[in-house]
Amino acid sequence: MKHATADDLIMHAQLLERLRSMNGIHERTPGHFYYKKINVIHFHIDDNNIYADIGQIRVPVSYDNYEKIISLIKSYMRSK
Repeated sequence: MKHATADDLIMHAQLLERLRSMNGIHERTPGHFYYKKINVIHFHIDDNNIYADIGQIRVPVSYDNYEKIISLIKSYMRSK
C-alpha cells in the first residue's frame, strides 16, 4: 500500500478543506496533517481505494464517513 498523492486525493477535496480549517492542524506535505509535530492523519491508496491512517487506526475514506474521520481526528488530538 503506497501513500496517496495529491492527485489521488482530488475526489476528497471537501475532506481536505475541512482538515485544513481545523485549529492546530498543519499540512506539511499534501495529504499529511500534523498536530503538535505529531502526524494525525495521512492517506494511502490500494487498488483505487483511499484509506486514512489516524494514529494507529486505518479507515476507508468515502464521503459517507467524513464525519467519522473528523471525529476520530478530534479524539486523537485530545489524547495528545
